[in-house]
Amino acid sequence: RDYFLAHAELVKFFVMSEFELRCLQEHELDSWFDHLHTVFKVPRDYFLAHWKNDPWKCLEGIFVFVDLSKPTFTIASTLRVFHREILWKTEKLKFGGIGEVSTNEAYRGLGLASKLLTVSLSLIAIFQHHFNFSCCCYPASSCNPLVSHSFQKAVEYMSENNFAGSLLHSSIKNVPFYEKFGWRPVPEFLTTMRHAGHVHDLQWLFHDSQSPSSDVVWELRVEAQLPLFFSRTKYSGLLQTHKDQLRDLYDNSSSSYCGPISRSREYWEAWTSSHREDTWVVFREGDNKKEVVGYIAYGVKNDVRVVHEAFFQESLASVLWSHFFDISGVLVSEKEDSVAKISPDFNLRINTNLTSLIPQEVLSTPEKSQSAWMVRVIDDSLTFFGTVFEENNDFVFWNSDYF
Repeated sequence: RDYFLAHAELVKFFVMSEFELRCLQEHELDSWFDHLHTVFKVPRDYFLAHWKNDPWKCLEGIFVFVDLSKPTFTIASTLRVFHREILWKTEKLKFGGIGEVSTNEAYRGLGLASKLLTVSLSLIAIFQHHFNFSCCCYPASSCNPLVSHSFQKAVEYMSENNFAGSLLHSSIKNVPFYEKFGWRPVPEFLTTMRHAGHVHDLQWLFHDSQSPSSDVVWELRVEAQLPLFFSRTKYSGLLQTHKDQLRDLYDNSSSSYCGPISRSREYWEAWTSSHREDTWVVFREGDNKKEVVGYIAYGVKNDVRVVHEAFFQESLASVLWSHFFDISGVLVSEKEDSVAKISPDFNLRINTNLTSLIPQEVLSTPEKSQSAWMVRVIDDSLTFFGTVFEENNDFVFWNSDYF
């Protein structure tokens, strides 16, 4: 009796609330987008695009806690399992990406998780009569019990559907929470490419701000090589032949790593093309034809350019890396006769696993990333995952595939 009185607020919440954990239904998608917009304070269209542009979208992979005590459909908490196939060197594996993890503010801040730590197992057993699920206890700083059960359900879903593993992205402070459910952080180190302050072997061909697909082109002439052209363009603006070459180049380059998404043609057209990064395609021209030999995409965060993905024809990788760095640091006006200048504070942030072909003198000392990709093994029969958790790993996940 005294125990119940001491935790009257918690008891009242559990007894008066009734939740259902289930998959989202199609007619509830609009409410789900509204929930995500409200929780993350991110434009609704961002989440709509995540759904619309995903060729492998699956409603059965969206789990919601619905508050049945409300007169209208109300989502208390949700998470989504993104269906993906990833490259693990030469292997292709079915993976589940965890994203859209969110709890409505009305179901947070009640101190429920911290109070659960003080509740005895016998009290939890009583609560189960009023819940559609068993209670789990986790620190308040980690999460709320609704999210805990969503993760348990997601793991069951992936196991039942023969996923090899799961992948999620987390801030460093939240790593301990995900570790409770079996995800392990993959050590990732970043380095900064610092500009040498000069442009060499480059000729600015043209700058057409009216062109939607290709508005800046640089020509690069390297001794004993055919002319190379750096074109700032989108995948959607390429000819079909060049799209095919780019996809082949991506597949060949990504097979050196563990983690890249195995991209289908539909995925390239829908998901990859929808990203708004600054993207450059590198062409080699000769014998009256152009061949795609490189591609790089980067975004700007806190005035630093961060490489989202990059892959080049192996024989040209070293020279293309160094010259792309020159090009992307150039500031030019819209007049053709302008003088090219280098931004004095130009830096390029990059995963150290991609730097083997970059001149070491322009790289800073590697630093551990302040966020973490985390991997959970679902299929225990697979034994080759272990090396990815070591500091010297081959893990690369292109940010353009971020979910």
